[in-house]
Amino acid sequence: MVTSIIMSLVIYIYRTLVLSIISYSSHVWGAKEYQALELVQNNVMRSFIGFGKTAPLVGLMGELNWKPLHWHTKFTTIKFWHHLCDLPIKCMPKKVLLFLAKLNLKDTWYSNVMDVISKLITPNDAPYPAISNPSNFMNTIMYDRSHFLSYTMQLINKLALQDWTLRLDTIDKNSRSGGRLADYRLIKRTPSTDDYIRTGNFDKRRVLAALRCGCLPLEIEKGRLRHPKVDLESRICQLCNCGAIEDSTHFITTCPAFNHIRCNLFAECSLLSPNFYSYPSIQKKHFILTYPNQKISNYIYSMYIHCKSLTHSH
Repeated sequence: MVTSIIMSLVIYIYRTLVLSIISYSSHVWGAKEYQALELVQNNVMRSFIGFGKTAPLVGLMGELNWKPLHWHTKFTTIKFWHHLCDLPIKCMPKKVLLFLAKLNLKDTWYSNVMDVISKLITPNDAPYPAISNPSNFMNTIMYDRSHFLSYTMQLINKLALQDWTLRLDTIDKNSRSGGRLADYRLIKRTPSTDDYIRTGNFDKRRVLAALRCGCLPLEIEKGRLRHPKVDLESRICQLCNCGAIEDSTHFITTCPAFNHIRCNLFAECSLLSPNFYSYPSIQKKHFILTYPNQKISNYIYSMYIHCKSLTHSH
């Protein structure tokens, strides 16, 4: 478990010691997706944030701004395909590529790469005709290599964002509360790395990320994981006598058990937004989750620690 490490160091270690191994020779096999390799990257992300296996992966990727591994391997495959296209006709690898193109067989390296490119690049998107028909690309005058790869990466980023958004907006039809990501859908629509993620404090990062992604161990989450699952109305806060469901809104804005910390939290928020005190509870919560500066993060963490101490004392 990562205890105190900054984001830039995690990325460096992962790319140097892990990604270089699990994506080795991905230009050969990377046109397909392999779940076992995705799990390796997922475990790295979970370790850095401090999430368990039941935490929503889409929220994890949104907080770290990482894409699934298959997008990386597909790009290396296309990059290698472009290199083969650019070789002289007399080179053996180029002859093999032309031979595979002529045979037009299914489930070959060539056909798999063509499938990837055809899903990425459509005639309406292509800035030049040859790319919109990738099977003819090798027989045309080569375009600038760096421009082609840059354009391909833009398309990959576009499709990765579309895929992430689709997964984020998918709600279980049996869910009455909108699921764990109900708040997350409102505070974040584009994957990005917020300042609190870059800090070296593991505990504060874990708590705030869990609160934003709906997997902090409040009663609403505990009831979801119990067997049998507890009804939504029965996931009542055990720290006060309000009889309210212990969800993120109750925890952040109304539970009397945290009034002494909440006063300082709200005062800090009012410095950022003068009208903060007039906001309804849900809007206050979304403001706090959307703008978690260092002081706000500290107050949220203090509330969670106090919550744990009260829970253990009951």
